Amino acid sequence: MREIKFRGWIGENFIFSECVFQDNDVWRILSPNDDNWWACLEPQQFTGLKDKNGKRIFEGDIVKVSDHPFNSSIKVDGHYEVGYDNETMDICCGGWYLHRMRHWAEVVGNIYETPELLGASK
Repeated sequence: MREIKFRGWIGENFIFSECVFQDNDVWRILSPNDDNWWACLEPQQFTGLKDKNGKRIFEGDIVKVSDHPFNSSIKVDGHYEVGYDNETMDICCGGWYLHRMRHWAEVVGNIYETPELLGASK
């Protein structure tokens, strides 16, 4: 069974916790340090997968995929946002299934701290 863990972006930091809930339109995450519920942006869940360096991959992370030996006619290199795809019901990075890319993926940032890696401005 995979580990259930969330993180919530609060100001300029993440809080990591096993407990989140939505109160009307406000997401709240339980801080394990002080047992307070903090308002946060939409929480991001741990995917249950780790990158090629053993780092946990969360939704909202940006992974860099390099030199994936997918197919000689398709080049898989670049930065991709990790997220849940409702259509395929799977965790993806860009249009790729994360579980197939994880051995070539490296977490290099996230959508809050380093959106420029995806070509967006901060």
